[in-house]
Amino acid sequence: MKKLFLSSIIALFIVVGILYLYIGPIHFYLANFLHSDSPLMGLLFQMKVERLLTAYCVGAILALCGVVMQNLFRNPIADPYILGVSSGAGMGVGVAMFLASFFPILSNFTVTMACAFIFAILSSFIALFFSRVNGQVILTRLLLIGMALTFFEGAFIQIIFSVNVLRNFNVFLWLMGSLDNANMNSVVVLGVTLCILIIVFTSMHRSFDLILLGPEIAHSSGVRVERVKWISLCLVSLAVALVVSYCGIIGFVGMIIPHAIRIVVGPKNLKLMIFSMILGAVFVAICDIIATTLISPSELPLGAVIGIIGAPYFILLLVHMNRGKRI
Repeated sequence: MKKLFLSSIIALFIVVGILYLYIGPIHFYLANFLHSDSPLMGLLFQMKVERLLTAYCVGAILALCGVVMQNLFRNPIADPYILGVSSGAGMGVGVAMFLASFFPILSNFTVTMACAFIFAILSSFIALFFSRVNGQVILTRLLLIGMALTFFEGAFIQIIFSVNVLRNFNVFLWLMGSLDNANMNSVVVLGVTLCILIIVFTSMHRSFDLILLGPEIAHSSGVRVERVKWISLCLVSLAVALVVSYCGIIGFVGMIIPHAIRIVVGPKNLKLMIFSMILGAVFVAICDIIATTLISPSELPLGAVIGIIGAPYFILLLVHMNRGKRI
């Protein structure tokens, strides 16, 4: 069953990648490309491939970060978006843009990414600190604090952009999540980030399995729980900061994909990470196809398309959790 499922999502990964080149406002036809010397055809091919690879990297990163966050907080709703980490990174990008409008020397990607990382990791620590009671993370508090952080940071971002001279439609698309800024640089940076996350998190998969059983069991088994949490939170915050810096705020991927995969493959983290990354990549690519074709030649924000799918799933998940069920 699991081998069939793995084969199915790998096949879906390949099929979606091929369809991505043919669907959308910019079409790429393989036959035309092979028999054409036109520089425009090569440019179209490059644009489509760069956007596809960026979508795959974003989906895989967010899904993997969702798996890690759900392990650390030991509940199925924890993901960078719900806990305010994504909006915190967005707030950092907004602050960087605002400062750059007054101090042009700060107008570079390193400063933007650094601000995004600082605010993202600050949001995750705030959510973790205030949701604890007697050393245990309380689900209700975690959810409420994450929502409060998301609303506060979202309002702050809107205030910054409302007074910022850089305000325009591209900023609006970025705020709602978009792959319009996809290029070879985003592919390389996000690809390297994904490789680092895979190496670190898959090497820690046994520690995550034990943490799910409870901190006491993990401690007695030799897991340095606090060290694992700090390393994981820092890496997740850095990865989310990079995603937000390039593609804006994209939510729910880190929640719905790992939860759906867990139903099929179970709670073992190594398999869960691998399956989640593949399906997360496919999910974001499919949503981007919808975003670029539904009202073509105009484009919907990618984050809005994912939100329309993710929000109802989130509500359904909460309802079943309140009834003490698993779905």
